[in-house]
Order: sequence, then C-alpha cells, then structure tokens
Amino acid sequence: VNGSAPLWFVLDTGASGTVLDASHAKLLGIKVSGDGDVEGTGENSAAAGMAKDVSFSLKGLDFQAREIAVLPLSNLNHYCRARD
Repeated sequence: VNGSAPLWFVLDTGASGTVLDASHAKLLGIKVSGDGDVEGTGENSAAAGMAKDVSFSLKGLDFQAREIAVLPLSNLNHYCRARD
C-alpha cells in the first residue's frame, strides 16, 4: 500500500469496493476525509472515512484506487496473526 512494507490483506470477491484498515492508514500517513459511520450487523457501527489515490501492489499487479473506504478492521487481526 503506497509503497509500504508488505501487509496482510483479505480478498473478498463479493465486495463492491476496496477497504483499508484505519490504523494502517494512519501509520502510512494516508489522508482520510469524511467523518461518517458505517453500520454492521445488529446494532454495531464504526467510524468510516474515505481516502483518494491510494496505490496497491501485488506481485505482478500494480493499481491505483481513486477512492477507498477506511474503516477500523482491528477485529480481523487475529486471523492474520494466526498464520505468522
């Protein structure tokens, strides 16, 4: 992401857009605009923002997303760390 060290990612083939974890966006210095909420299942909600012109690189594939959602995804961290 924006030339950073490798990061874990989740490939959701049913997703309609790209989402970046809010804490990673902050660490990478990615400017997040907007101050909204996104609602999940039940009564859960989380702060949401948007970032523009974020680049992604996978082996053999580079692309720039014009706009992505930025959400707190820390609840997914234990899935990634289980394989470290």
